[in-house]
Amino acid sequence: MSKAKRIFMLIISLALIFAVLFSAAFIVHESDHHCTGESCHICKLINVCIAALNVSGLIILLFAIAVFTVNSFIVTVLNIGFISPQNTLISLKVKLSC
Repeated sequence: MSKAKRIFMLIISLALIFAVLFSAAFIVHESDHHCTGESCHICKLINVCIAALNVSGLIILLFAIAVFTVNSFIVTVLNIGFISPQNTLISLKVKLSC
């Protein structure tokens, strides 16, 4: 993987972590605000933060399912598990003379 792709993936990961942490912090901080009624801007922002947390949780869940599925496919179907090398006397260079 090239260095540019790694940096891009790091930036995307940090942005996701930043969004999750600050959405949760905003919800906690503004949970007992003085609501003005139907057109309360803070309530609308809290709903947006809740939706962002739901979407990010779904993304993480789908990623975990994909990793598990690919790993299961590799181990079971392709039979690429943990293959231990066969040690023989010749491969260990053991001399059997008296």
